[in-house]
Amino acid sequence: RVRSKNGRFQAVLKSHSRDASDCSVENASEVQNEFDVNVFREMGLHIQGSLVTERTTIYTDTFCKAVLDRNLYLGCIDYELEIEYSEGYESHAVHVLHHAAEILLLNQCIASAEEFCHRVGISKSKSERFFERKAMNA
Repeated sequence: RVRSKNGRFQAVLKSHSRDASDCSVENASEVQNEFDVNVFREMGLHIQGSLVTERTTIYTDTFCKAVLDRNLYLGCIDYELEIEYSEGYESHAVHVLHHAAEILLLNQCIASAEEFCHRVGISKSKSERFFERKAMNA
């Protein structure tokens, strides 16, 4: 993917772990603009389509950050809540998750806070959802 931050562009190759840790590793290369496809060719990749993420930070403190992503791809819009936290602060992150679930429930964005919280770590990545939709549309 190509990330745009502060007027600079980076091509990012993100690899997800296949275990239950839900971790990922990113390798980034600076590119001239968001349409610089040469960097992908150099990685042995070719463009499959466009996935645009609009990110809003909904909570942040010293140990935890929660962001809400709005993802647009292949005629689809989906949403994803990501909570990143420092080692040793998982209980704090769980508290942030439950608070976010209550707010989403109050605003009728979700039907059940309990079901929402139980989905932690079991949803597919953005790229997996992208490629599943691409396969459905093929």
